[in-house]
Amino acid sequence: MTVQTTYTHARSNLAKLLDDVVLNQEIVIVNRIRILCQDGASSHLQCRRPYVSQ
Repeated sequence: MTVQTTYTHARSNLAKLLDDVVLNQEIVIVNRIRILCQDGASSHLQCRRPYVSQ
């Protein structure tokens, strides 16, 4: 079975995640999503046209 998690969750729970990988011999996929602005805004909250990069 494959487990999916976010980068933030994996980073804050790395020891437990690695223990589970060893114990259960499961594959873990860590997803990391970045939000970039196409219109040059400094904050993604100000983006009119967000670009999501995976």
